[in-house]
This record gives sequence, structure tokens and C-alpha cells, in this order.
Amino acid sequence: TTLTVTEEIILYGDGINSILRTNQGTGDLLQINSPGNAPGCRIEDLYFDSSVTRTADYMINSVSSQGTKIKRCRIDNAYHGIGSTGTTFVQGFEVEDCGIHAAAGTGIVISNKTAGSPDSQGSVVGYISRVLIDGAVLAHTPIGIDIQTCGDLTIVDISTVYCDTGLKIAPQTGDVV
Repeated sequence: TTLTVTEEIILYGDGINSILRTNQGTGDLLQINSPGNAPGCRIEDLYFDSSVTRTADYMINSVSSQGTKIKRCRIDNAYHGIGSTGTTFVQGFEVEDCGIHAAAGTGIVISNKTAGSPDSQGSVVGYISRVLIDGAVLAHTPIGIDIQTCGDLTIVDISTVYCDTGLKIAPQTGDVV
């Protein structure tokens, strides 16, 4: 079951003691879906986990949402850890001080796409800082960070350990990075 947020909200936990755990192999665990501009949604000090093997989708997915901020969260056993997806122009997406462990797909995906101006870039004024993305020793995470569309993204102090590709910048036809 997906927990869907459609309004501005602050989800604030107590770190490793505040667990959101899924028993589903697919479907986003937490989906932030198109809340208004400022201040956006804040997700802080939470632990996301799965009791089953994930085969698709995200633990946290910010879909066409302005100002999503994810801080001090831990994500274990994901398919994709965190996503900024959707079909509208997005600004202010931030991920700071997080750990994404044993993702079967990708740690962080930036794939917002908007048609037309500004040249199909979907994400601007993004910030990813102090994030550890690590795969299992025998089952590496395929991609640490996958950037498919973006106009302005700052990436600082990222570690990708046991990832086959640490940073993938691969715009689709007609997209801009």
C-alpha cells in the first residue's frame, strides 16, 4: 500500500526508531504527489525498509512536487531509494544526510520531464549532499544516482560504494541535463 501525500506536510521521526516498512514488492512506499510550492513537504529522521524483496518503484517518490526536502533518512532494501519524477517543472528538491543501503535498482533517480520550455528540463535548484549509497558486497546496487533530466543540480559529498555505476547522466532523446 502506498502512503500518498497531496498537501504540504512535515513527517518528522526519531531516526532509526521511526520505521515505515512495506511488505509489498512493488508500489511506492511514500509518494509525495503535487503539493503546492512553498514550503513543500519535509521528510526528516525516518527509517524506510522492506520485509520482502522489492522488484520495482520507490521508497520515497516526489512526483511533480515543489520543494520536497528529505533529510537524515535511512533507506534499506529498496528497489529505487528516492525519486524525483513526474511531468512538471520542479524546483527545490533536496536530499541531505541520508543513507540508502542495498537498493536493487538505483539509489536516487532524477527524471522529472516537462514538455517544451525550458527545453524539457524538469528539475532545477536541486541539491543532494552528504549521502551514502551502498550495495551489498555480492549484489551491487546497479546505479548510485541516475540523472535523466535536470537544469540545475548541485551534488556534494556523495559516496557510492558497491555500486556498478556511481553517477549516471543519461538524458533521453529531447531531454536536457
